[in-house]
Amino acid sequence: MPIQTVSHGIIQSDTIIRSALVAGLQELRTQPDLIDYALCSLPQDTLTNETYGQSEVDRARTWFLSTKVPVFNARRLDTKELPCVTVTLLRSNETRNTLGDRDYEVKEYVNNKPWLSLTSAFQAEYDFATGKVKVPDTVKTELYIVPGMFLIDDSGLAIEILEVLTDTTFLVAKNLIVSLKQATIKGKPPKRTINLHSAFFEEGLLIGCHVIGDQSRLLWLHSLTIFALLRGRMTLLESRGFQVSSLGSSDIRDTDLGAEQPGFARYISISGQAQHGWVGQEADTIQSVDFDIATVSPVNTDDNEDSITIIGDD
Repeated sequence: MPIQTVSHGIIQSDTIIRSALVAGLQELRTQPDLIDYALCSLPQDTLTNETYGQSEVDRARTWFLSTKVPVFNARRLDTKELPCVTVTLLRSNETRNTLGDRDYEVKEYVNNKPWLSLTSAFQAEYDFATGKVKVPDTVKTELYIVPGMFLIDDSGLAIEILEVLTDTTFLVAKNLIVSLKQATIKGKPPKRTINLHSAFFEEGLLIGCHVIGDQSRLLWLHSLTIFALLRGRMTLLESRGFQVSSLGSSDIRDTDLGAEQPGFARYISISGQAQHGWVGQEADTIQSVDFDIATVSPVNTDDNEDSITIIGDD
């Protein structure tokens, strides 16, 4: 079962960016009107409207919707597909170490140990109207009952003990449907205290847009990729641990993926911050204490002064 934690662990920026691009480009396919928003500067501009107006947007939409554009890590060893989008992690440099001051969460508690009973199984009486529980006298020889412990019924339901009346009677919630033929009492659920640490890293990645044939396709793919990244900046990047992102683009180059036809590439650089987290010290919390009551007796010293001696276990 996965551990529930507030720590982000080690952020895999290349995986986050790749999955964000896959989701963002797929959204353009399922909502084609977004393509018009991405390329609307062409028909809106008076100088480009006549040559690169709505007809260019329509060409881009038709090409993108009918063309498979996979997104993968640039260092894959299998055959590359063109067109495609590639992702490469260029650098990851530590910039700030927060150690034990990770945001407002510096420790957490993990429940991953067996919750053991403090008593043998017993049959108890429960008053539905008052919430009063009466347990056998044998229970008080095994356990000193205090509020905050839990009465466990036959089905495993944990019922918090609210108030202790005597050694063998206590109050729980009223109007419960329970069976107490094989009941037990447990303490607080076992927990481990986990200290959390973290450090901020400056991440830099390179996103390659690669096409073959008509160079216009590269301009379309580059614009749609930028649009997808900006549109998903909050939901696909910030919320997933890649923060304070900024983008930049290169000139058009020959693609280095290899193709029978002329190929072109344009690279998008993206930088941002990732907070890597790790676990420091771990310690079990105290769940119960075993003790013996010591006996006290007066004795006399040589100076005839009263003193007491405590006799009992260490």
